[in-house]
Amino acid sequence: MIIESKKAFLLVCIVSGLFVGSARAELWGDDVESKIDELLACSPTPLGSGDVSGGSITLSTAGNYCLSEDITSNITISVACVSLDLNDRCLTGFVSITADEATIKNGTVLPTAAGGSPGITVTSVSDRTRIANVVIKAEDGAGIEGINIAGADWIIEGCTFNSGSGATNSAGGNAIEVSAQADRILIKNCTITTGAGGASSGSAGGNGGTGILMSSSNIVVVEDCTILGTGAGGVGDGSNNGGNGGIGINASGSVFVEIARCTIQQTGSGGNGSNATGGDGGHGIKVDGGTLQVSIDSCLIQNLGGGGFGNTGGSGGHGVFIEGDTCEDTKVRNCDISGTGSAGSGGSPIAGMAVRDEVTTAANLSIVVGNFAYNISNSIRYYLQDVNSEAGFDLSNPPTSTALSMYANVFI
Repeated sequence: MIIESKKAFLLVCIVSGLFVGSARAELWGDDVESKIDELLACSPTPLGSGDVSGGSITLSTAGNYCLSEDITSNITISVACVSLDLNDRCLTGFVSITADEATIKNGTVLPTAAGGSPGITVTSVSDRTRIANVVIKAEDGAGIEGINIAGADWIIEGCTFNSGSGATNSAGGNAIEVSAQADRILIKNCTITTGAGGASSGSAGGNGGTGILMSSSNIVVVEDCTILGTGAGGVGDGSNNGGNGGIGINASGSVFVEIARCTIQQTGSGGNGSNATGGDGGHGIKVDGGTLQVSIDSCLIQNLGGGGFGNTGGSGGHGVFIEGDTCEDTKVRNCDISGTGSAGSGGSPIAGMAVRDEVTTAANLSIVVGNFAYNISNSIRYYLQDVNSEAGFDLSNPPTSTALSMYANVFI
């Protein structure tokens, strides 16, 4: 009935003059029917509540699909060459992709705490896939992630992520996690907020969710993304530590990472530790775990989380933190960093620096040039090559010196 109605509509359009002149004459007779069939072949297959079986829909035939209504269902894409248009509708559930050449676009995914899975999961057998203009808003209370990627040659663009807060003793969800098997991933023009860590009960408080986590992945480009805020660390009870505030972007154990023109507007504070250790404030960008060849260029990083208090307070969030001597060839240039995190009370924690670089091996040294810092909590703004002294230059406001190199790291 739907097909016949579409044919009737197209026939009216043709006769009423959408096709003119000689084209109209050629379309009479059998040509009209064939032209209508060609147009219908381009139409997506609608998906609605009637297609849900046992709480799920499996797309096992290649083609174009679209939601015709808001539905509650999990969707699995199990065959190559599937395009799923959410059609500005809401899908309450999650999407799992286990095949190549998939596209998901134009709508909202609402993963639930009961479902326990990220809004979209991309398995290691799914390559050459794209997600565009999708909003993922996770339910709080279970640390639900926005998207978890293990495939290769992926593009994520124009999406909005709100991950869920953590359960008791558990971390808040990461917005985007690029996992160990992921390779050649492009993330651009996305907006991100992450959930808070859960409070402790007989264990440490959970960490706040990370905006974008690259974990042992290879070739990841992050461009023009905005981290509006990451979650705070959970409060520790009794003698248990507070959780750390969420990190804006974390490259951990990864190779060939580019982070360009991103804004990190705010990160979470560390959870209080009371009779233990307070959590660290969230860093803007953190490079750790032996990550190789990271380029951080032209980013705005501000309003970083303070450390939680405790017998030993947590450290404040740094703008860029290159942790340990195992990272190699990190470049930080042309970044604007302000409002680093204050140290938590108790003991001697470290207040947030603009750049804290702990690499000392000569062959692996970081390159930190041309950055601007202000309103930095620590008296050392640029801590470079693990040397505990200021490596930047103090400008007056307005600047009066004209002798500084354009590559100097400066602060006001």
